[in-house]
Amino acid sequence: MSDEPFDKIDQFCKTKHKNDIIRNIAFAQYQKQFIELVNKKNGATSGSNISDAEAKAIQDTLLSDGQLSASLRIAEDLFEEECTSYLQPRVKKNGLKSFWTSVLASIIASFLYSILLIIIFIIAQDQISNWLSSIEAK
Repeated sequence: MSDEPFDKIDQFCKTKHKNDIIRNIAFAQYQKQFIELVNKKNGATSGSNISDAEAKAIQDTLLSDGQLSASLRIAEDLFEEECTSYLQPRVKKNGLKSFWTSVLASIIASFLYSILLIIIFIIAQDQISNWLSSIEAK
């Protein structure tokens, strides 16, 4: 077999505007199904290898538009399931705790900024009064 199956799956994914991750999962699905069908056919023929025509027929069946659409749906479901199973525990673990940590950090940062402004105005009080009196004099 050549790169033809990958190219066909790649083109199909591009027309459906699917990303490379979905394409790779769909190709893995294709490979798995192809190997299963070849092994099934080999088992039915008492261990003899399948012919090129039989391999081509299996390949054509697996690369039909309907089969590719089904493979894409399976790939999307697998990807979504993996993302959900990866993110779900982290969202639950960090949800409320990280929210209140962020609120506390924001309050402390605002308090420190206010103190910094007050200190700057106290230190620069004479300069500000001189600047204001020079504006009034003009």
